[in-house]
Amino acid sequence: MRGKRHQFRRGGVYFAIAGVCMLVAVMAIGAAAAARLQARAVASSSDYNEARLYARSAIELGSYLANQNGFRGTYANGTWVSGQSIGTGTLTIQGSNANAALALNNSDTDPVVLTAIGACGLATHKTQLTLTAQIQPLSCLGVATDANGNMSLATAVNGTATLASNANITASGNLGATNLEAVGTISDSSVGTGTRTQGAKPRGFPASTAFDFYRKNGSAISYGALPSGTLQKVVLSPSSNPYGSTNSSGIYVIDCGGKNITIGACRVVGTLVLLNAGSNSVFNQAVNFAPAVANYPCLMVQGNMTFNIPAGALSEATFLANFNPPGTPYNGISNLTNTDTFPSQFQGVVYVSGSITNGQSFVVKGVVVAGASFTSNGQFTPTYDATSYNSPPPGFYVTPVKMVPSMATWAQYVQ
Repeated sequence: MRGKRHQFRRGGVYFAIAGVCMLVAVMAIGAAAAARLQARAVASSSDYNEARLYARSAIELGSYLANQNGFRGTYANGTWVSGQSIGTGTLTIQGSNANAALALNNSDTDPVVLTAIGACGLATHKTQLTLTAQIQPLSCLGVATDANGNMSLATAVNGTATLASNANITASGNLGATNLEAVGTISDSSVGTGTRTQGAKPRGFPASTAFDFYRKNGSAISYGALPSGTLQKVVLSPSSNPYGSTNSSGIYVIDCGGKNITIGACRVVGTLVLLNAGSNSVFNQAVNFAPAVANYPCLMVQGNMTFNIPAGALSEATFLANFNPPGTPYNGISNLTNTDTFPSQFQGVVYVSGSITNGQSFVVKGVVVAGASFTSNGQFTPTYDATSYNSPPPGFYVTPVKMVPSMATWAQYVQ
């Protein structure tokens, strides 16, 4: 009996030792597995951090690309950069118009949605941000009248506005309280109480591309449809175009093909665009112009223009024409009679890429911009309106347009 007990005890010790060994082995295996999991977690965390940094780099690169001149022509809605190597991973940049139904190059002021994807190992990080246009008006819109060339004021200027020139000014008329500003010199023998500023900073003027938007979005009127090249006794507006289809923004484009055009006795509620106007093109009768879109120009001329408009109102009885028909009211009133009168004036921006000459009476409530010289030999009545400066129309802001992040749109995703 004692021998058997001793044998049993020795067997129990053996099993106890074996159990301890198994426990130690299990613990060792568990520790190794935990170490591997921890290593994987550390690696995964490192990959995630790298992917996040690469996505941030993609946002910065995408913002840089969106601020290059002509980027909307270089890129389209979709992927701009795909799988570009960076560090130990890659980055991808996608960009599109914030309005998915529109092309990226629809307008250089449309918001752009950037989607940046950074990848490293098994980690992917996505960041999305919207860039919005920071529009800066051309400084020529900051005064009532601005000429990129010389300015000559030989007769009366009415009002208290500022007239500016990127060259020299010669003034000899009665200018009243009109202020003059010139990059060059001012030769002043005028009568007036306004300020005179020489050596001023040059102001910015529209580029040759200023007509592009209006040409693209306007409705064409054939020059051949105008009797003897004359636009007279008509109303052009979003609801009225006697020469063809109407335009919802009231933009009508006439390519004169180098021929002269004569305009008078008409009313425009919109933007009349004259391309390739002949050098003797002229306004010779009373007119009433105002934009259909508040900040748009009412008149754009590619070439020179003479304003030889007699003083006096635009009278329906004089011209036997109705200038406020149904669909195109004036101050909310429309009718079928020929008994109304309208002030002969331009309201909004008047832009002529060449030289402007005023021969009789030129009344503008807005801004006059001459790409070359401005000469006034008649009564000139400018009244400054800052609408176009506060909200510059296409073609009248600094390009390339600066695209800036809208931080409220910042969003991040982990995959």
